[in-house]
Amino acid sequence: MSQRTMLIAAAALTAFVLIIAGSLIGQVGQGRVEPTPVSGATQPVPTSSVDAQQREAAYQTALAEANQRIEQANQQLTNQQALTATQTNPPAAVPLVTEGSAVVPVQTTSIQALSAEQAITVALAYRGAGSVQGVELKEERGLNAYEVTFTDGGEIYVDATSGQVVYAQLGDTHDGDHDDEHDDD
Repeated sequence: MSQRTMLIAAAALTAFVLIIAGSLIGQVGQGRVEPTPVSGATQPVPTSSVDAQQREAAYQTALAEANQRIEQANQQLTNQQALTATQTNPPAAVPLVTEGSAVVPVQTTSIQALSAEQAITVALAYRGAGSVQGVELKEERGLNAYEVTFTDGGEIYVDATSGQVVYAQLGDTHDGDHDDEHDDD
């Protein structure tokens, strides 16, 4: 036989083997090939649709568990954020106080459970300077606040719970009499 004939025969035989192998693989992949029973085997071998159902059920179970863990993590995060928010006082809106015709923003300070000395410190920090005449705990409009009065007639109300300045009436800080009071000390 010639080389040409041998080459054609080899190509035909290779094509035939590839077609047979491809069809067998395709049928196994689709689940059409029934396995041969082993002697003594009593359990039926599950088909691919049963396997798919089992895999789907396992997937749904794992998905439900993952969603539950995410929900628990979200709940813990929400609880932690609420706890953090209650521990730290967010900055309150800055109230405005009028001094003559000018509008002066009131600075706020956040201190927990104030004493009279701390209220004086907050009032002096707000004002910048001055001589304190007196301090008194009062209830104003349902709010416990320290009224810090100054020798120049100024008054600053400091919230006794949060330490925020809630009202300020600034006295005459640039008056000549004010400077004379410091000379007497």
